[in-house]
Amino acid sequence: MRPSSLDTALRQFEACEANLLKLERLWKKIESLIPSGIAFGAPPEYEQVCREFRAILEHLPAIDGWRLTDTILDYNAIGQWRLDAREIDEIGAQVAAEEAIGAPGRDLAEYRFRFDRKRRELVRGAVTTLMDQIDANLKALEPTLGSYTKASDVVTSPEVDAVKDEVKQIHTLLGSSVKRPAEWADLTRHLRFGQVHDFMDIIKDDWPKVRAALPVSVYGENDPLPVTVADLGEIVASRPQGPVVTKLNWDRLTPEDFERLIFCLISREAGYENPEWLMKTNAPDRGRDLSVYRVAVDPLSGSLRSRVIIQCKHWLGKSVSVVEIAAIKEQVVLWEPPRVNVLVIATSGRFTSDAVLSIEKHNEGGNQLRIEMWPESHLERLLAARPGLIAEFGLRKSQEDEIREALAALDMRALILWHKCYSEFMSTTSTGPDHVTRQVRDGVDTKRYYAVSGSVAVVRLMLDQVRLGNFPVMICANLDNPDTYVQCANLEEFVEQASKVVEASELWAAQQAPK
Repeated sequence: MRPSSLDTALRQFEACEANLLKLERLWKKIESLIPSGIAFGAPPEYEQVCREFRAILEHLPAIDGWRLTDTILDYNAIGQWRLDAREIDEIGAQVAAEEAIGAPGRDLAEYRFRFDRKRRELVRGAVTTLMDQIDANLKALEPTLGSYTKASDVVTSPEVDAVKDEVKQIHTLLGSSVKRPAEWADLTRHLRFGQVHDFMDIIKDDWPKVRAALPVSVYGENDPLPVTVADLGEIVASRPQGPVVTKLNWDRLTPEDFERLIFCLISREAGYENPEWLMKTNAPDRGRDLSVYRVAVDPLSGSLRSRVIIQCKHWLGKSVSVVEIAAIKEQVVLWEPPRVNVLVIATSGRFTSDAVLSIEKHNEGGNQLRIEMWPESHLERLLAARPGLIAEFGLRKSQEDEIREALAALDMRALILWHKCYSEFMSTTSTGPDHVTRQVRDGVDTKRYYAVSGSVAVVRLMLDQVRLGNFPVMICANLDNPDTYVQCANLEEFVEQASKVVEASELWAAQQAPK
């Protein structure tokens, strides 16, 4: 079988980690050979280990441009550093000497930190896909377990083989950079024995716990977010003004990202306990359910815990309808026992009016199950008070995003307008054998149509230059005098002036439409 690009990348990471482990082992050996005091005359073993260290170091690649360099001191240099520090007799000199001696160890720790982060970044997408495949295979396998006569029977089926292979792939992907969940050993042990009772334990206990813990491991909860400003005080000193963007950029999220966002929301909120990912249902939208306990504390009567199931639906172009509500209510029984007290439907879209009425009627009917709606507007209010999550998931549109969208909208409007004006110009004129264009229909401002189509064409032509960052650019300054141009030095100026040209052209074209 031809190796995949991911498999090839893993092989490179594995080779790199093998070299890194050798360097870490050799550094410990070097440290043990460094004298505790002042000494000169390197023992042959010290020089040999240093040569081996440097030979391996050449085969350690850079990570995002950062490379591990040779900072090992010669044996005599170590003695000279310490001798000079003693003669100076200052604590700072002694500290500097020991820091220089220990620099290779700190550099190795830094490389290990960067390596582990990059490896998590490499595998997280593949791990998520494999988890979904295990969900599907276990879901298909569960009904067949009842056909076996004894709990000690060995289970054989294509789903069993698939799950074993998928768990092995996850194990390989995690490597040494990602900590395995506590129940990982139980999962692999039950898979190895493969009897009916083993798979019952896997489905009911091992896999749900592993499934809940894996996303936390592969996403690196403490990985930093990029910040482009060096000093926050400079932002405040500039006295920024203007409206703020409240609309969140939901289309940046995949369905898996949306589910992870909701999971992070309930995981970090006081009053919610024991959040976990549940296995995928067989819902047509392949939605994943979350489970959490909501804790309400009353100072007089104590704490009340309600089990909450959350269905995540990342629907940008579709509203949740009555049909979906009915289907979701039927799926709740899949997660009982224990009893479900609250069903939350979280969507990046909206609910139809009929769905809202249906949920309100259900809740007023005295049913034990309460249904809550978390539409886009509700989620935006929740996240507005939690800006860290907005930044972590990239939900706030940047100025660059706004400008990019404005350029795309301008391009589409200009294309439609140019086609309309140029078509009208061509339909009202005719070019004869003498190559002279003559008007063939009265009552039409042919020159104006030509001027407008030309101005809009220039806007579209300059859009290509703007996207490449080629400034300044020249566009029409005034439709009444189309030969007059204005220079735009940056994106903001271009968007402002081009919008004026397109809007004025659209207004004029609309006025020419037959009454």
